[in-house]
Amino acid sequence: MRRQSKQSSITKVSDLFAVYKTRLKAPQGSVIKEVVLAVEEVVGVKIDKKYFSYNVNNKTVFCNATSLVRSEIKLKQPEIARVLQRRLGEQNSPRFYL
Repeated sequence: MRRQSKQSSITKVSDLFAVYKTRLKAPQGSVIKEVVLAVEEVVGVKIDKKYFSYNVNNKTVFCNATSLVRSEIKLKQPEIARVLQRRLGEQNSPRFYL
C-alpha cells in the first residue's frame, strides 16, 4: 500500500468562486442604479430610476423618459456602455433599447 504525500496544493480563494462568477447575474436594482449614475455622469442629466426597467434574462435596459432625454442617451450610448462595463463588469453590463 502506498502512502500519499502530505503536500497539499493551495488553491486561491478566487478560484473557489469561479463557478459562481459565470452563473450569477447582477440584480435588477443594482443594474438600474448603476445605469442612472452612468447616464448622469456621461449625459449630465439626472433621471429618476422609475424611467428605467431592466430585464435580467436578456440583460436589456428600457428607457421610458421623454424623447429629448432618450435621444441624448442614444447619442452617448457607447460612452455609457463603457462606463457600465467598467462598473459592472463585462458579463453583467446591459444593452439599451430606447
